Amino acid sequence: MMYHIVDLKQRPDLIKVLLTNFDYSLQGHPRVLLSKALTAGTKDMRIHATNVLRKYAIKQRVTPSGQIVSDSKWAIQLLVTQLYDPEVEVCATAVKILEKACNSKHLLEYIVECRPALDHLGEIGAPLLLRFLSTSIGYHYLDGLDYISNEMDDWFLGRNDSYVSLIETSLARSFLENPDDQPHRLSIYEDEMEADHDSHVPPHFYRELTRTKEGCRLLEDKGHFEEFASTIRDYGMQAEDPETLTKVKGCMWAVGNVGSMELGAPFLESTDVVEHIVKIAETHEVMSLRGTAFFVLGLISRSMHGLEILSELGWDSNTSPLGTSLGFCLPKDLSKFLSFEPWKHETASSVVLPDTQKTIVQSPPAVMKDPDETNQRVLELMIELGNMVLYKKAKQELFTLRQKKIPGFRQPTLFKRVYSLLENHHYRLGDRHMIIELFDKSVLRNIVYGDESEDEVESSSSGDEQKTERQRSISDPAELERDFIATQKFSI
Repeated sequence: MMYHIVDLKQRPDLIKVLLTNFDYSLQGHPRVLLSKALTAGTKDMRIHATNVLRKYAIKQRVTPSGQIVSDSKWAIQLLVTQLYDPEVEVCATAVKILEKACNSKHLLEYIVECRPALDHLGEIGAPLLLRFLSTSIGYHYLDGLDYISNEMDDWFLGRNDSYVSLIETSLARSFLENPDDQPHRLSIYEDEMEADHDSHVPPHFYRELTRTKEGCRLLEDKGHFEEFASTIRDYGMQAEDPETLTKVKGCMWAVGNVGSMELGAPFLESTDVVEHIVKIAETHEVMSLRGTAFFVLGLISRSMHGLEILSELGWDSNTSPLGTSLGFCLPKDLSKFLSFEPWKHETASSVVLPDTQKTIVQSPPAVMKDPDETNQRVLELMIELGNMVLYKKAKQELFTLRQKKIPGFRQPTLFKRVYSLLENHHYRLGDRHMIIELFDKSVLRNIVYGDESEDEVESSSSGDEQKTERQRSISDPAELERDFIATQKFSI
């Protein structure tokens, strides 16, 4: 009966309940049913069945004598099969589980023995391939595929910089997410929920490469570490060019990941790069560079050799009772790290728009006059928008005038006077957008093409007949409006 239920495409709820509650620890019908769902089910069902394998591929059973008895090989084999699923989401789910299983060395070696082909997955399979580098058997397997040299060149030429945005996004998510927001309730999908909120740090190529002697030898032959140290030494204290800042951050993350491995000690000894990173953390004027240096020093402190270097430079780190570094490093003199040299800043009210960007070069008078009474009222309402007492009433009256379609909202002259007020006074961004929306789109068209006149611009129905050839060439007046609004935002 259960075999028939698994074939029912219209009852995914029953299938999920069955697959979630089976015991797969022993060979039997449950594993056969799971295999059927993994390959013959719908896309959502294949994803769910793949997630069912999570705890069986990661968790280990330990005997009373302390010996590890792994029941994970059958689950690993099924997950490797899922890597060839036609749906990318299924492959990505399998990659995440296999990557988590790689935390166990003997499981990592078994995954490598399965020799999975990941070329067709592109970036999705990259994290799993990086984990293969952490063992000698995985290094030789990837070396035979020419993966290591190609990937190393990619990271050195660009991926190292793109890692900066990836790790900063991960850090921001870790600091901003509040675990108390999640309801504390039991669920049969508990393992899936844990997987979705996994705060795993994105893997770094040079960290995995430095786990093996073969990788360290390749890193030394390529000379990449010396290039990273040289970049930090030469450009670490610059604060002007954003591209240079990103380059320095990428180099620091590479140095930190290499230095966090015990086999990376010779690289730290050969240069004075740690001293320069400490200087950035203590004195740099860009706070994001200081934060990056702080995290990088924490990585370096995870190795005993890095801990000794940091101790000589005045930074101290705590260790576990077994003497293992916790990866959290602070200066002995906190004032060096937490102090900041004051800087002279400009207030928003002191920023003056250059004359070249002004609609009207002369500043508008305190009281603007217009021969038309309705236009005069619009100018008065513009001034009242800056008064918190009269703000709500003035805004409502402007909307009323818009609904009446007064001629002033089709006149470039009035628009220029209103825009001059926007340039010389402070209005909220939403109000600026609302004010520009009050005017007819033909006003923007006439101002952009320089076809301005004191007379009222004709309505859009008659205006289409009077368009010049140049005016007809524009595809959408809304585009002109967006460009004009963007210019107005720039002038805030």
